Amino acid sequence: MNYRRISVLMLLAMLCLATIPYSAAAAKASKKPMLPVTVTIGPTMPGVGEDTLQPGEVVAFTVKATTLADASEMHLEAKLSGGVELVSGTLEWAGPAGKGEEKQISFTVRVPLKGQGSIKATATILREGKRTVKSTAQYVLGKGERVKKKPEYQQKKDSKGRDIVEY
Repeated sequence: MNYRRISVLMLLAMLCLATIPYSAAAAKASKKPMLPVTVTIGPTMPGVGEDTLQPGEVVAFTVKATTLADASEMHLEAKLSGGVELVSGTLEWAGPAGKGEEKQISFTVRVPLKGQGSIKATATILREGKRTVKSTAQYVLGKGERVKKKPEYQQKKDSKGRDIVEY
């Protein structure tokens, strides 16, 4: 009886040990590697969002890039498209950035009068003059294509409030 109990316990122990490396490898494989630079873009004023912006409105934006490693050369730029107009500020920055250091550019744009436009921000870390890592973020401005609403049909009523059916 003791031999059976010992055999069962050994079998359970071996099964547990056999699954540990697999579980650790599976957990390691499921994590995506993190880029050494992160980029964010958004309106400078709190409470301003994509749904609150009106066509033709002038809005200040800030693009921020944070490095997770030392970068001897980093480029940060914003590109405007779809009718977004630059009102003031700069759309580029370049220079060294230390680990955990945040670099930013600020500018003011005009929201497109029609359709959608966007601001695409890109941070690029260069090593020996060649691009090694690139991270991007995008912010959409303006409403999609504007469709004229058709007037809703209004049911005619008689003096007592009943529906009138016309043939």
